[in-house]
Amino acid sequence: MPKRPSKALREKLKSLQEKCVQHNREAQKLEMEHDDSIDFDFKLRARESALELEIQEAFLQFMVAILGGYRQNLLPITRAPTQDACDLNRLFDQRNFLRNKDSNFHKFYDVMMKTQMFTKFIEECSFVSDINTSLAFFDECVERSELEEGERLLEVDGEQSDRTVFILPPDSADLPPGKEYRYTILNK
Repeated sequence: MPKRPSKALREKLKSLQEKCVQHNREAQKLEMEHDDSIDFDFKLRARESALELEIQEAFLQFMVAILGGYRQNLLPITRAPTQDACDLNRLFDQRNFLRNKDSNFHKFYDVMMKTQMFTKFIEECSFVSDINTSLAFFDECVERSELEEGERLLEVDGEQSDRTVFILPPDSADLPPGKEYRYTILNK
């Protein structure tokens, strides 16, 4: 396997393993100290989501590093898709792709290019329209990594997020008859 991306992935995963172990310890400790409050669960889930995102980022960085430049080696489609037209040799210039990779790792790339997963990836890149969001996202990640090495490829939803979050009102079944929840609006 290519040393640089593999080493970066291995180091990141080791670091994340330590974070996960620490998170589990903290979660067990906090669980003993707190009741089953929603706020406690929410904080735990937020930390877990952040760790999951870091794991996804590590693998995405690895895939971008090893597959970078694949798009320039896609061959034009000259006829309607048939079983013969879906042959990897007709869709992808493997020799040119290898020429742009470190020769010490050609065996790895040879094996990788023979996998069903790689073949399916190239087929999707060749036959799926440009509106495929996952392929467009991956291409954007490849492009961004070529411009700025070490840049984060995944973003955490924060205050700048355009996602809508629905928070359900509290269950009023536990309230005495005639009582209701009231919220006050705070001005910032």
